[in-house]
Amino acid sequence: MLRLLALATALLPAAAPVAAEPVTVLGLPLGGQISPAKQCPQKRGGTDYRTMCWVHSPVRLSGGTKWGMLGVPGADDRPKWAAYAMFDARVTKAGILESVDVLTTLDNQYEEIRESVAGRFGRPNRESLPASGSALATWESSDINIRLACTPGSGCKATFEYISAESRIAAKRALDIQRAKDAARPSTP
Repeated sequence: MLRLLALATALLPAAAPVAAEPVTVLGLPLGGQISPAKQCPQKRGGTDYRTMCWVHSPVRLSGGTKWGMLGVPGADDRPKWAAYAMFDARVTKAGILESVDVLTTLDNQYEEIRESVAGRFGRPNRESLPASGSALATWESSDINIRLACTPGSGCKATFEYISAESRIAAKRALDIQRAKDAARPSTP
C-alpha cells in the first residue's frame, strides 16, 4: 500500500512552476527575454555590433524555437577570450534565451576560459585535462549547465544552458517516479 501511495504521489502534477531569475552570462540574460533584430546589417569584418541581431536567418526548431548565430554588442565588456568569439543561440518562440554557445577559433585557450568561468561559477564538477588532446570541463548547478570543450585544430566551445523551472520540475518528477518504481520492486529474487 505504501509503495502504491509513493508511486501515485510521484505521478501527481506539481504546482505551477515559479519563474526563476535569468542568469547573466557575457552580457546575455540566460533564461531572460531577448529580442534580436531580424538580421544584422552587412559588415565588412569586425564583430562589434551596435545592437543584438541574427547574423544569418535563424533555423526554426520544433515549437517555434530559433537557433542561429547572434551578433552581440559590447565586445569591450567581455573577457578577452569571448570578445571576438562567435555566439550561437537558442531562443524560444516567447523570446527566452535558452542557451548560448561561445565559439573561439584558438584551441590553446582552455586554461584561460576555464579560469574565467571558474572565477564566476566555481570549480568544474568534472574535468578531463588536455593531456588527452581534447580538454573538457563541466559545471552544473540548479540554474545553469556549462560545458567547455577545446579540441586541437577546432578551437574551443563554451556552452551555457539555462535550466528552466519547468525542466527542473520534470527532472525531479522523473527521478521521483524512478525511485517509486525502484521502491516497489521485490527485494528478493
